[in-house]
Amino acid sequence: MAKEEQNPENAPLLRARVVEQQKPTRSLTESVQQLTKFGGFEFIKTVVDGTENMDPSKKARKSIFLTEEDNKQDRKKLKKRLRDFADLLAAHDNVADMIAEAEQKAASASNTLKKNLATVLTQTEELEASYRSLSLFFENAESEKVKNLVLFDAGNDMTTDADGFSNPTGIFEQVAKELRDGYDKLDLSENYSLLVLPGWLKKNVIVDKWASLAYQNKVMMLTDYRHLDDPDSVEATFERDKLTGADPHKANVMMPCNWIVGREAYTELGQEEHLYVSPAMALAGMLWGGHIAQPSAGVQHGKLKMASGVRFSMRKGEIAQLEDKGLIPMVYEYGRVIPFSAKTLFNGDNVGLQTYSVVRVFDWIGKVFQDFLNRRTFENIDNKMIEEIKGQVASFLATIRGPGKIIEDFSNLDIRRHPTIPTHVIVNVKLKPFFPAKVFEINLTGTKGQWDADLKQ
Repeated sequence: MAKEEQNPENAPLLRARVVEQQKPTRSLTESVQQLTKFGGFEFIKTVVDGTENMDPSKKARKSIFLTEEDNKQDRKKLKKRLRDFADLLAAHDNVADMIAEAEQKAASASNTLKKNLATVLTQTEELEASYRSLSLFFENAESEKVKNLVLFDAGNDMTTDADGFSNPTGIFEQVAKELRDGYDKLDLSENYSLLVLPGWLKKNVIVDKWASLAYQNKVMMLTDYRHLDDPDSVEATFERDKLTGADPHKANVMMPCNWIVGREAYTELGQEEHLYVSPAMALAGMLWGGHIAQPSAGVQHGKLKMASGVRFSMRKGEIAQLEDKGLIPMVYEYGRVIPFSAKTLFNGDNVGLQTYSVVRVFDWIGKVFQDFLNRRTFENIDNKMIEEIKGQVASFLATIRGPGKIIEDFSNLDIRRHPTIPTHVIVNVKLKPFFPAKVFEINLTGTKGQWDADLKQ
């Protein structure tokens, strides 16, 4: 026997529940008819985005929207909106309930969208950082067209793969071939001047491997130091990594620190940290577009474009300590991100090799001399030939000498036959490069009563 018959007292309650569950919802036609008193289609246009394309009074516009391929995605979106709107109308008898459900669905959809966007940003962070750092290169190059630029698609895992250096198809050999093809030849008109490796190369031996390649081909290499949280950590780990040295190839390495804000955090998506990008890329862009003898550093010549901040702030003493170690600290001052150093990783006695602008100038002049003299090979050596070369070299050096130019001065130009090797010609010249100002000594002298008073800073 059924349970209802065994307990007839429960039958009325059960029937009431069945009736309640089977209560039909209002039909869409009935719901739509209720809209006529609110303005009909005009009301729908104010509520559902995109319905203006279906206005029955504008037949041509409606026909275009319904038939043209360009509107296919918009039609799908509108169909979805209308279906949701129809469900709301059919499910509720009053506006308050409709609004409550619509707001609940909108909030749920918004939360889902935010979670998905946050996931996408996390998963594409490395790719985004690469593109944003490349964008900073172009921004700071300040040129509509950047000529003589070659890009390699290689991640940090490839540039730091020590086992892959001997691989003929690896990134190291590809870059080496590109550099040698431009430098190891008679015509040096297509040689390179910069090698940029964004990101931290992880080990001193790997930095040295790339630095040796840069030195052999007379290019300046830029790469980043570790991405750390404060200047004390940078100083401590830099000393431990032992990246500086008196080896000649160290003079061809620039290493900025304190990573740049590439994009501020999307706090509305739950992000707490900004996206930080390579400072080496931005600095390389400024070097590409700048004057070879002028370091891209300091307030006058080093203000980076489209860089809104750095990882950490620094006091003047902390800047000086990092600069003295051989790093190029990126500093946010005067409302801009500015490199405050012209140092290389060379820490020997030669102050010229410690200054990247001086190294770049000497490398460039050396390549100009090589290119010029390569064109004079196999001419018979006589006094006329030597005097001719001397005059042309002196004329060239005179054009790049003086304020605002490439060298401050030159002297002791000497071109002569080799005393023991008859096929050799010796070319000697002493160059005086420009050096950037680092320290201003301020002496203020006055009189206090009968005593002189000095104030030095």
